[in-house]
Amino acid sequence: MKDIKEARICREQEFYAKCGELLGLEHKYVVPYKRKTRWNQRNPGNGRYKGFGVIRYFNEANIHVMCRKGSKTFTNVDAVYEWLQ
Repeated sequence: MKDIKEARICREQEFYAKCGELLGLEHKYVVPYKRKTRWNQRNPGNGRYKGFGVIRYFNEANIHVMCRKGSKTFTNVDAVYEWLQ
């Protein structure tokens, strides 16, 4: 179970880093907490790119992009990369 979670975190980091590279913006990945409490969930979350918008990676088949151009849902990672270029 721990390996599966670490693999997901690694995929998310790579995805957000690649999106930031394509946009020319930096993204600092924040590892999610194991259990939410009142005090540890104060970070706004991953996928925020200042001046562009928000990219949400739910899984490899469900990615939402919200920006000034509009909102769009993608069903694979390659389509997102292609759209960002």
